[in-house]
Amino acid sequence: MTDPIRIVLAGVPVAKGRPRFARLKGGGTVAFTPAHTRTYQDALRFAASEAMQGRDPLEGKVFVDVSVYLPVPQSWSGKKTTAALAGTLRPISKPDIDQFIKIALDSLNTVA
Repeated sequence: MTDPIRIVLAGVPVAKGRPRFARLKGGGTVAFTPAHTRTYQDALRFAASEAMQGRDPLEGKVFVDVSVYLPVPQSWSGKKTTAALAGTLRPISKPDIDQFIKIALDSLNTVA
């Protein structure tokens, strides 16, 4: 077993955005990834390449542990904010955790 590779990206996490569709002049459609998703993926991909320190991407089975730290919403009351900072209240709103995992894993393709 090799040493774990730790990839950290500071700032507010971004969940994977759904693809958007645009009509072409010729009548067709094209799908594209929203700009905020691409920007975050690029930043995470860069952080991963730095953490890899020039090593080749991993092969075989890989264990991934994704931690997401969200800011406490400003709209929350003092009581809810205190509970959130103490770790007894977790966010239960959108986006779902799977969208954070999806953007992390997609960003690591071909890098880690």
